Amino acid sequence: MVIDIKSWISIGLGQIADSIKMILYKQYPELFEKIDFENDSAFTEPHLFAYFNSNFKHKFTLKQLLWNYLRDSNKSEVFEVVTDKAGTVLFPEYVYLITGYKEEKLTCSFDEVLKLHKNKREVSHSFEPIQKIKDTSISLFTRSSSLIDPFFRDSNGSQIPVTLLRDESQVQHFERALKIIRNLNKDYYDAIISTLRGVYFYEGEPNSFVTLSAHGIAFFNIEPENEVVFFIDDITHQCGHIIFNTISFEKEKWFKVPPLSIVKDINPNSKDTSDLYSRYHGLFTLTEIVNMLDLCLENKVFEGDEEFECVGRMIFNLRKFERSLKNLDIPIAYTETGKKWYAYFKSTFERVREKRKDILAKYKVNNQPYVFKLSKFKEANQR
Repeated sequence: MVIDIKSWISIGLGQIADSIKMILYKQYPELFEKIDFENDSAFTEPHLFAYFNSNFKHKFTLKQLLWNYLRDSNKSEVFEVVTDKAGTVLFPEYVYLITGYKEEKLTCSFDEVLKLHKNKREVSHSFEPIQKIKDTSISLFTRSSSLIDPFFRDSNGSQIPVTLLRDESQVQHFERALKIIRNLNKDYYDAIISTLRGVYFYEGEPNSFVTLSAHGIAFFNIEPENEVVFFIDDITHQCGHIIFNTISFEKEKWFKVPPLSIVKDINPNSKDTSDLYSRYHGLFTLTEIVNMLDLCLENKVFEGDEEFECVGRMIFNLRKFERSLKNLDIPIAYTETGKKWYAYFKSTFERVREKRKDILAKYKVNNQPYVFKLSKFKEANQR
């Protein structure tokens, strides 16, 4: 079964941009008029989603978030900005301005360069351009943000501090993984590039994640043992969530029941207390993960420890995939679109399971925690 993911993404991105355009038009008409209406990148800016979903709007101004998207004729206007707790002013897609003023309102002007003022006196600051992932427009965010910090939460739901990583070796692993994805599956690579706007690398809690409240940003939890195979898996995984959030913007086209229905309430054979939409999301990401890992093995991309890790991650995800398909075998819950995609998920699983039945029989993953760990796989298996 062939799915034209490019068309689905194009439609979804247009729907998302239109929804933000409507909010800006109704609530901030003067600012709306200063943005190029045809530039959908402005209206799918991840920090806009974070702003509209934030309880901390007083810690940012909408104009500083959208400044880089203003028409050139409007960029020279004087406007207000707010520094964060580290004294930083973020201009998405462009630059960090780093000052000695923490959580204070400043005025900003532009005359070839951005300038900051307080009480009509120029404020000394340094410029730190937003780093980009090589050969892409994906931003690598290396500083905390008052809009983004609240998304980092522990298993109890409490906000926690995290350490953002700037290790160049991790960036290189990410870039190598992205290049491998491009070489093996150009359609999925293009889907990533068209929906992923930025990444954070960090250590500690929580596990890697994405959130609709900052749609377009992926958050990667990196441990010392994580290298390129980890990124193959986790880029495919986290970006899969971003892609599916994009293509399923109109959820009612996929489900006959409310998307947030609890699985056990609609599947009498399940004890799952998670909602249907989240679990269906997982089927999409598992489909793309096992397909990508299968392509890596088929094309002999890795050798040695990297190949062994790829095998382990394949088995781990296939086992999870099998359980998830059984859990969501609920035809009455899906529209024809939902059934079509479920059939695509299932056919991918069956194809790869048959192809990889030898390694499924040979290796064990029953000692794995929720997130795959290579060290645990080595403990339980020999090559």
